Amino acid sequence: MSARGAGTRPLVMPGLLPWQVFFGAAMLGMLMLRQPHAAIAGGLALCALGAFPKRFWVRVCALALFFCAGWGVGLYVAPAPPPEVPAWMQARERVRVTGVVDEVQRSPRGAVRMFLRGATCRRDTGETVSVPGRFLWNWQDPAADPRVGMRVSVTTRARPARGYVNPGNWNTAFYWAQRGVYWRGWTRGMRGDPDLSGQVPEGLRHRIVTAVAGDGPMTQGRAMLTALLTGDRFFLQSPTFDVMRQASLAHSLALSGMHLGFAAGLGVGAAWLVGLVAPGVYLRVPRPKLAVLLAAPCVAGYVWLGGGSPSLVRAAIMFAAWGALLLLNRERVLVDGLFVALVCILAMDPLAVYDLRLQLSAVAVAGIGLFAPALWHAAKLCAAHVARRFRRPQLQHDGGHRAPLWERTLRGGAVVLLMSASTNIALLPLIVSNFGCVAAGLYMNVLWLPLLGLVVMPLGLCGMALLAAPWTAPFGHLGLSVAAGVLDAGLAVLHMLADGGMLPEVAALRPLWPQMFGYALAVAAVGLALARARRRAMWAALLGVMLLTGPGLVRGVLQGQDRVRLTMLDTGQSQAVCVDAPGGVRVLLDAGGSLPGFDLGRAVVGPALANGRPPRLDIAVLTHPDADHYRGYPFLLRRFMVGRFAGNGDWPGNIEVQRLRGDVRAAGLTPEAWHAGQRILLTPDLWLEVLGPPAQGTPERATLGKNDASLVVRLVWKGRGLALVPGDVEEAGIARVLASGRDVRADVLVLPHHGSKSSFAPGLYDAVRPRLALASAGFINYRRYPNRVVRRAVAERHIPLFTPGWDGATRVTWAGPDAPPVVETSDNPRRQWRKASLTRRAENPVP
Repeated sequence: MSARGAGTRPLVMPGLLPWQVFFGAAMLGMLMLRQPHAAIAGGLALCALGAFPKRFWVRVCALALFFCAGWGVGLYVAPAPPPEVPAWMQARERVRVTGVVDEVQRSPRGAVRMFLRGATCRRDTGETVSVPGRFLWNWQDPAADPRVGMRVSVTTRARPARGYVNPGNWNTAFYWAQRGVYWRGWTRGMRGDPDLSGQVPEGLRHRIVTAVAGDGPMTQGRAMLTALLTGDRFFLQSPTFDVMRQASLAHSLALSGMHLGFAAGLGVGAAWLVGLVAPGVYLRVPRPKLAVLLAAPCVAGYVWLGGGSPSLVRAAIMFAAWGALLLLNRERVLVDGLFVALVCILAMDPLAVYDLRLQLSAVAVAGIGLFAPALWHAAKLCAAHVARRFRRPQLQHDGGHRAPLWERTLRGGAVVLLMSASTNIALLPLIVSNFGCVAAGLYMNVLWLPLLGLVVMPLGLCGMALLAAPWTAPFGHLGLSVAAGVLDAGLAVLHMLADGGMLPEVAALRPLWPQMFGYALAVAAVGLALARARRRAMWAALLGVMLLTGPGLVRGVLQGQDRVRLTMLDTGQSQAVCVDAPGGVRVLLDAGGSLPGFDLGRAVVGPALANGRPPRLDIAVLTHPDADHYRGYPFLLRRFMVGRFAGNGDWPGNIEVQRLRGDVRAAGLTPEAWHAGQRILLTPDLWLEVLGPPAQGTPERATLGKNDASLVVRLVWKGRGLALVPGDVEEAGIARVLASGRDVRADVLVLPHHGSKSSFAPGLYDAVRPRLALASAGFINYRRYPNRVVRRAVAERHIPLFTPGWDGATRVTWAGPDAPPVVETSDNPRRQWRKASLTRRAENPVP
């Protein structure tokens, strides 16, 4: 057949086998535990678009049976709900935690995670409390090298395993509950008097890890090599993670199926060498089967070397499934092997269906199976067209003619690019939903992955093996040094490209579940079309487009309504308040902040704001330049579309604040300095009324301290005060606002300075006369905000008090200028909004 005829041959996508359809229904049933709407919608789509059994009602009943079976399995293995938070834990008592090390994870930036089994907490009173499940001890800058089996003890403050509770954000509590963790603690260095006892022999793997890490200067290239070979990411630093993420290469830092594929590549190379030495072997064992047999020990060894992490074990199961099917001469190796592997994985751990790493792996493989053949087919057509146009030999050759080196190199690069494109097309909604950003440096995979697979990994693995014998050790050291040097050079190039703005990264709208389901239907339509099921493909595409565009249309309708929303996000011991006005206008009052090294804007505030909404802010407001109010802003200014930036005009000289000022200017914004007496229009009927501080340069402003110079703004709708947000003003600033005689009445009062005692102001509570109060305080925070006297004063006035640290993100909605406020919180297992009872909250203040 001619190249032209081969290039125009239609592609046919094989459909799923009956058992795979039923297994898919069971997987959807398992998802009912956390994602019921998406699971039910997926089950209905499976009934409508499936073809087996042929009779519709028989198909419905059969799929419903497997769906319910999966649901039952999910309920049976669901982790136990977290226990009640003890009073001593709420009081932040320090306890002596003792247990046996069950698992050790060496994490980036010099941290170690230890999972302790049989742990107990001993209080100062002498009481000993048993820890439910396993205790997680995070040890920053460890002073010793813990190993599994050791008995350890440390003095720390035990806390529930709970993160930031915002709709659409990562559910930390459920994630750790899957690992059997409900309580955790944190220490640094020798603080807490850590004690590690019990003699545990140093294993072979530990000696190998130590040898690789200590084989040369600990550059970031050496740190990356250690992570790639052994999974030990202890020495990796934040700049390395940042530049790898910008280059769309962050996936290469965590051991996964890709790295296992590099290890399997050694077996493929060995099979090729065997063919060169003894070609007759291929008559007995074909090269693909020989490659599987020779790669198996490489895969097993790499899984052991990587510590048997769940991602590597699952990848090894997938390799075993594909290899077994290949050895059995089965067709459809990729798709059938994926399903066989999923059956094995979920049989061992049904809750792995919620593991993001497994989801990414399975979807990536499915994307390769679905899109790669079609993309390669299109690429060959283009290549043939170019060859005919320039009268060059086409990119097809018969068995007796070997393609030139440049052509094979070009073809190999095209394969890598098409594989990356296929996986990224399939993974796009998962990546955007979980990480909130899309890196435009996809092209870097074409250069980076071959560098890892053909140079770094072979040199590293062979060099590590050569360290075993004294006479080969020098060659092993040389191989490791060369591999680390290659990675250092690659990182230097990436940093240069990032500094030159050639690795852009943009925030994106995080899709809601209907949009993700619509994307999945659109992908399914491609598969149905390739399988020549054109009618079902048309219906899948039509429904997919409707689900993709539906939420945007609904949002447009809602934005046209007269409705105002104020949302206080859960940002720990910091503050971030978002106002959504009619017409889609959005204002953010502060962006929260956390400890240095943790980007709260990227991890919490940005994803919460972009959940089902475009990453855009009309006005970004900084009430005053304190770290717990501004540290979330750098990410938003770099990745979001921001219309205006305003503050109180103070810019202290510390490095962080000056960098923030540079980010404001880099975003093309001129900082505005707001002061008392201004009115900032959001819509013709809705505005922010600035009540403080006085303008800069006035005598009154000169007498105010840093906190008392905070912006005090009042949200007003057609003359009605909706909310008063006073920043961190303390007694002097509050007294000045009250003495000004301006109207401060509002339905919602955000307690000044997170509800601290220094901002205790009964006169303010009486003047505002709020229907409810919000306190931007963290869960069991070290300052014990809101203060006891503040809570008591609020309770005496029968004002319901909500604290995002305890209640999750809190949203207040006004359906009209005269409508009462409706309060919703997000502290529930699925991170969805639910209405709150104001009466109950008034009677039961936050502990």
